[in-house]
Amino acid sequence: AGVTTLSNLIVVGPQFAFSPTPSLRIEPAVYGAWRQSTNDGVYFTGMGLAPGTAGASGSRVGTIYKTYIRWLPTRNLTVDLDWEYFDVSSALTEVGGKSMHFVSVRPTLRF
Repeated sequence: AGVTTLSNLIVVGPQFAFSPTPSLRIEPAVYGAWRQSTNDGVYFTGMGLAPGTAGASGSRVGTIYKTYIRWLPTRNLTVDLDWEYFDVSSALTEVGGKSMHFVSVRPTLRF
C-alpha cells in the first residue's frame, strides 16, 4: 500500500489498466485499508511502527488513491510515474496522523 506495509493490514479495492497507445500504460486504483487487529499497530515500510497506533481504537487506516503510468518514448527509454494520495482515517488521525501525497518519477535508460 505504498506508505504502509502489509503487516496487520487488510487492503481491498479495484485496480484496472488500459493502454491508450502502444507506448503508454495507465493503471488507476482505489484501495480501502483496515487494521486486522486493533491490538496491533499500523506499520510503515521497513516495519517501523506508527507511534501510538498499537492499541488505538480505530481500525480504519484510510483510503489510498493511486495512479501508475508507464511511458515508452523510445526502445531504450522508459519513464515510470507513481502518484499516491493516502487519505488517513481513524487509526491514524486519533494519534495525529495526516493525509499525504507521494510522487515518484523513474526514468530507465537501457543500452
